[in-house]
Amino acid sequence: MALNILSILSLVAATILLGYLGDWVFKKTSIPDPIWLMMFGLLVGPVLQLIDTGLFVTAMPLLAVIALVIILFEGGLELKVNNLLKEFLPATKLSLVNLLTSIVVVTLLMILVFRFEPVPALLMGAIVSGTGSAVILSIINRIHVRDKIKTMVSLESIITDPITIVVVIAVIGLVVPINSGLPWAVIASGFSTAIITGFLFGVSWMYVMFKHNMANFKYMLTMAILLALYVITEILGGSGAIAVFIFGIVLGNSHLFNWLIKIREIHQFNKTLIEMHEEFSFFIRAFFFVNLGLIFSLKQEFIILGVLITLTILIGRYVSTKISLWKSDVNKEEQKLIWFMGSRGLAAAVMAQLPTTYGLANHEMYSTVAFIVIFLTILFTTVTLKFAYKPES
Repeated sequence: MALNILSILSLVAATILLGYLGDWVFKKTSIPDPIWLMMFGLLVGPVLQLIDTGLFVTAMPLLAVIALVIILFEGGLELKVNNLLKEFLPATKLSLVNLLTSIVVVTLLMILVFRFEPVPALLMGAIVSGTGSAVILSIINRIHVRDKIKTMVSLESIITDPITIVVVIAVIGLVVPINSGLPWAVIASGFSTAIITGFLFGVSWMYVMFKHNMANFKYMLTMAILLALYVITEILGGSGAIAVFIFGIVLGNSHLFNWLIKIREIHQFNKTLIEMHEEFSFFIRAFFFVNLGLIFSLKQEFIILGVLITLTILIGRYVSTKISLWKSDVNKEEQKLIWFMGSRGLAAAVMAQLPTTYGLANHEMYSTVAFIVIFLTILFTTVTLKFAYKPES
């Protein structure tokens, strides 16, 4: 037991150090840190077998929920309503067309080529459908391009995270009866319950903190409220994931809701909260990418499937980008940039663990394919931006 504890502590320490080192390397080479983190997990797990990976598989349900809460809360904080309204139509169109195209082409590939049943094929398509906001945002902010394109690409990555999560949960609901009733009626009810609880919790928590000037432990108390919100919403039959997302939107855009609590000075709170959350999110993100490498399966058929799905996603994104930007003022070089920015990220990594959580058949396949898709799409983005993108002066 002592050896296991020491191994886990060593892994956590190495993950944090590697995460910061990867961020430094990214600034110097433009190679995103998830690549190094996944390779590290693969090395110490399946390759060298230095870590008991069974322990991490057992802990995955808890880790997946915590990561899910972090992703959606962060997405809500980053989704500024003013920017969303400014570029709402083009960004939403780009997001939905690219996401739906990815789901359709992957689903068809698995049904027609690999002879999968429709629901498992749809689940795979949903898991790898959305771009990764953490990866995309860190890359797009370093590229010389019009603010309009930056906003579109950023919003696409932020918008697709919660949509991907909702679609995956909905598809799993078709396999595992989480609630009784018609699937789409349950989804609609879950949405409405989540929106109400998330909004009420968000406004109430703003009022409590600002009214009583809660300077100490503000972030940790917010995390406790987040977890409580998730649990309560799930008990009420709603989607805890969406409730957390709405909660983040309310706090991230608190200046739009201050008339409800009649308090003006709230901007410092948002700055403090985001700074603290970035630290916590950093560890969760780094550890999850390492964990994805730890539980990687070396089965040849899974690896082949992952490579073919990646190629299908990239081809599908090229076509869907052309369709969504048809008759727009986005020039050819900018369209190339948008096509290149199709990296998958943490949402895909977390969603790939849900089949294990719910005990679905071939659950290790989803994790392995997600690893390959995330790794190869990030690599594609890195290489194409370096050698194929020529920004206009």
